[in-house]
Amino acid sequence: MLIPAMQEFLERLLTYPIDGKTSITLQKGRRADDVYSDGRMIVIIESGTLEVRSRSGGLVNILHEGDAFGISNLFCDDNLKTRLIARSICRLTLLPKSAVKALMDAHVGLYHAYCATVNRKLAFLLSRVSLLSIKSNRKRVAAFLLGDESLSFSSREEMASYLCLGKSALFRELRFLSDCGAVEWNNHEIRVLDRSRLEEVLDA
Repeated sequence: MLIPAMQEFLERLLTYPIDGKTSITLQKGRRADDVYSDGRMIVIIESGTLEVRSRSGGLVNILHEGDAFGISNLFCDDNLKTRLIARSICRLTLLPKSAVKALMDAHVGLYHAYCATVNRKLAFLLSRVSLLSIKSNRKRVAAFLLGDESLSFSSREEMASYLCLGKSALFRELRFLSDCGAVEWNNHEIRVLDRSRLEEVLDA
């Protein structure tokens, strides 16, 4: 789900003609860098779902329709050490960072919207660091389920990767939370039934 600050920035940005703007289609399972090799691009997901994975293969984030990648390092020439992999057929819009920066120089309102986007992104990253710093597996899963998460996972294996847990460890904690009535889960869905129970687990 797109945060409001990023949505405002993209909506403003796309009202202007952008030199070098292109569109590509990425087939399921393909890496974005198999199709384009220039990391100096902002990638906007027009349709479909992209996985952001580390070089070692760990799940970092999931991007859906309307999301964007490459905004947070707009003014940094170093490529992010991540890979974009299509979970489904994706339609992507690519914007050269140099053209975006030129537009921002000409329109100060874009800078204001960009700063708001970066501030919200930083808040998200700090909350993720806080989540992953929880040493107890049980408390980490409880904190995740209590959070305002817009992420969706195609499997619990992906959720385990996102939480930096082993698959068996995640299953064990979900089973415990299910047995105490805090959540209900099956092969495809995890549903919070009792937030107060989750809060008790987190505060124990």
